[in-house]
Amino acid sequence: MIQADLDELRIPEKELDDLSGIALSDGFTADFYRSAAFRDSKKLFSFLLNELLIFCMTLVVSLPIALLASKN
Repeated sequence: MIQADLDELRIPEKELDDLSGIALSDGFTADFYRSAAFRDSKKLFSFLLNELLIFCMTLVVSLPIALLASKN
């Protein structure tokens, strides 16, 4: 009896997406902890490309600073 009352209070995912303006299923962060996300080759390629770009940007920003610091 109490469980039935609580089930009526559950907000459907579509309504939650509409109210918040954020689609939880669209973002990769929602799939980050699920190993099923890596089974799809497109998602895996997208993830690896993203990680490579982040690594390159980190080098572009940090390497000149490190070189200037070591020069002095």
